[in-house]
Amino acid sequence: MKKYLYLSLLFLMGCSKNSNPVSYIKDVVALREGDGFQVYFVLADASGLPTAISGAAVLNFEVKDPETGIYRSIYTDKRSPRVDDFEVTTVGRGPFEKETVLFNFGRYPDAMLQRMGVKSGDFGRARVTFSEDHGGKTVGGESPINF
Repeated sequence: MKKYLYLSLLFLMGCSKNSNPVSYIKDVVALREGDGFQVYFVLADASGLPTAISGAAVLNFEVKDPETGIYRSIYTDKRSPRVDDFEVTTVGRGPFEKETVLFNFGRYPDAMLQRMGVKSGDFGRARVTFSEDHGGKTVGGESPINF
């Protein structure tokens, strides 16, 4: 009952930055945007609420070999986000619109990925690994991509 009251209060007050320890990655999103992809992720605490915590984030773009089914890493981006680097923002549209707290890796143009060997029509994924500072928990998640 307390959990539902807490969630209801958060909903009424709007989303704010929670800095509880991370339990898992709630979302990894690789969103097609013009001639590239926008990539962000959302961390969640043990109760499922979005959280912002300092740590190390690694994004890997991987392409799947259609014959073997094996993924091959083509590009890696490493960041060290601090709590202040996480954004409180609205994602989704219409009835799926919601406020959340996310870390935005930014935009990756198709031209950059093509220089790494990606061809139009390739299938792959954006994989994110996040490790809390000071030897804390490491979590991961991924989002499928049609290049």
